[in-house]
Amino acid sequence: MDEEKILEARKDCDNYKHTVWALLALANHVSWDVENRKIDKECKYSLGRRMTVEEGDPVTPDLSIQKSEEYGLVVEAKKSLPLNQKFWDKPLQQLIRYDFIIEGWILTNKVNNYDIVFLTDLSLSVRFGDFIQDSKQTFSHNLAIIGFEPTTETFDTFITLKKEWGGITNSELNESLRTVTKVSLTNIEKSIGTIKFYDSRPPIPYLTQIFWMDICSSRIGEETWNSQTKAHILNVGIDEITDEFQKYYGQKSMEDREQEIPKEKWIKEMLDFLVFCGYAKELMEEGTYMILWKEFRNDILKRFCKDWIKYQDKEPEVTDSSRGESKQQSLFE
Repeated sequence: MDEEKILEARKDCDNYKHTVWALLALANHVSWDVENRKIDKECKYSLGRRMTVEEGDPVTPDLSIQKSEEYGLVVEAKKSLPLNQKFWDKPLQQLIRYDFIIEGWILTNKVNNYDIVFLTDLSLSVRFGDFIQDSKQTFSHNLAIIGFEPTTETFDTFITLKKEWGGITNSELNESLRTVTKVSLTNIEKSIGTIKFYDSRPPIPYLTQIFWMDICSSRIGEETWNSQTKAHILNVGIDEITDEFQKYYGQKSMEDREQEIPKEKWIKEMLDFLVFCGYAKELMEEGTYMILWKEFRNDILKRFCKDWIKYQDKEPEVTDSSRGESKQQSLFE
């Protein structure tokens, strides 16, 4: 198999994971009460919140943060951008629409004083700022371009945030991001939790890895072991797995404007992928699957990336999920 395709699939997984880290790092930093050295509980955030604009369909910024009843931020995140800058107009148009938000905030329905933030890889942040400058586009709200970069050190992973273009209304926040801020992943997990998803669909190999290693492995025991298949048999439903993902790694919808993350359709796509791989079988009862779980000693993400490439290249007749058949070697055989 083409190793470049596998590396590209793994890169997509890393980009998604790092984007989530950057969004949470910014939420954590904005929420940080410098004077009392703790998270300000009055500050609220929401992923993919539906917000009303003056004209057209609602917008769903990747992150909405309301620091107070009078001030907030809306954030769009793109870890990577196309090499050809003519395609950079699409994220710019998204930012332009955020300039016309009229309601849909968290603490209060309306906030007149808010800033727009674009989060991107540190290596792209200056160039995207130059792109906006060259476009001559004007905004009625402050717009800031913040670069991010994850670095793993001896005892922790840190997400560096640096404002490279534009400004933020809150002078304290603006200065801290201008001079570089490093946010500890451990501190994020303590204050926000082990969030692994935002409102953009994750790469399916990444979603599958978390399902296999975290959710399935927590359910196995002597009673699930099957000596015939030499694997643990787990019967799961799309609803229950979606609920578990949202509860521990995503976001439950507490009101109409909040999105449920991950979405149920992403979970179904992941389970159908496992059927193709031969590690699951769709049962007669709608929305239920049998998982044949086993511990993989090698690189599990690489395994799922390789299978995903095959899955994408499959012909229509390859998979019959109702029978659990595929061209992949199956644990059912």
